Amino acid sequence: MKKRLVIFVALLCVMSLCMQGCAILGLSPLLGTELSATELYLTCAASVVEIRTEAEGGGSTGSGFFCDGKGTVITNYHVIENYAAAKVYLLTGEEYEVKSVKGYDIKKDIAVLETECTNSIPLQFRTDGVITGEKVYTIGSSLGMTSTLSEGIVSCALRQMGDQMYIQSTAPISPGNSGGPLFDAYGNVIGINTLTFLNGQNVNFAVPAAEALGVGVSNPTTLEKLFTRTATGREGERKLNNWSVSYVPEDDSEIDKDAYTILFQVRDQYDCQMKPAGSVSVEIINDDDQSVYGKSLPFTSSDTVLVETREGVFEFMAVHIPYEDISYGDTYFGMLNFTISIDDYTFDPVPVRMMDLPVL
Repeated sequence: MKKRLVIFVALLCVMSLCMQGCAILGLSPLLGTELSATELYLTCAASVVEIRTEAEGGGSTGSGFFCDGKGTVITNYHVIENYAAAKVYLLTGEEYEVKSVKGYDIKKDIAVLETECTNSIPLQFRTDGVITGEKVYTIGSSLGMTSTLSEGIVSCALRQMGDQMYIQSTAPISPGNSGGPLFDAYGNVIGINTLTFLNGQNVNFAVPAAEALGVGVSNPTTLEKLFTRTATGREGERKLNNWSVSYVPEDDSEIDKDAYTILFQVRDQYDCQMKPAGSVSVEIINDDDQSVYGKSLPFTSSDTVLVETREGVFEFMAVHIPYEDISYGDTYFGMLNFTISIDDYTFDPVPVRMMDLPVL
């Protein structure tokens, strides 16, 4: 029986464009001549971008890629979630503001961004015929290291987790790769890198390229309108920002051992961090739809931890779920849903994929 829960991080990743307008050319297998790693990089790297989100308390870094010649970028929804501004950076050093979000799908973790670039080089898509064992490549900003190339194979052509399908690969990805392309050996995009198991050995997942077809782009919005969740009251507007869920190893003295630790921040209308008191409603449902945990957990302004990232050290609110409080079920995988309530304000629930639940 496993004595620990480990959460996999929804990495930094992805995508969209649909029947309604934005023209993605080449949405069919486009094979041709197999490329060497060097040839693929020289052919495709100029179409991959680094995405840097901006906020007063610190931003984040992800990846994306051009899908047309008009500056439209596909990336993961979680790359730009909860940020009011972002820029894309090209291999040449050029930078462009994200003008709007043309479309998005939270469940598929896909977002389509409009930028000010007018002469982008689009990548081609391959939407079917992915085979376990075929060679694949990724290009992205691994840990902020722009335009990093990695190589692997498709370790499972279609892996289902919950109700979402993924391409599983061994091509190494890290935080910062989220939203970047997964290529076949011919330079076609077969997936959008979305998440990894940090405790695994190159167990990585990409949303299949075909998912782009289901994302509508007929109702564009802005980052600020889409991702600022507000409520008006005595103390002004508040929004949930920079949430994450993590399991902390035993050598970290700041946070409980053998527990899930939910980390989050709450910011006001000026994007300044707040230290309110409130509660977090948590439910964990495994892949057999069994409820293995459900409880409301209180927190106060003293329940904080410091988290060190590449951008600096940040203070997060924290609540803990002891391992022994989670019921044994039939499957290892599940979904953690939590809703934060503060005073009279209730923020939107946030789902987080998790693994290694206790089983019978």
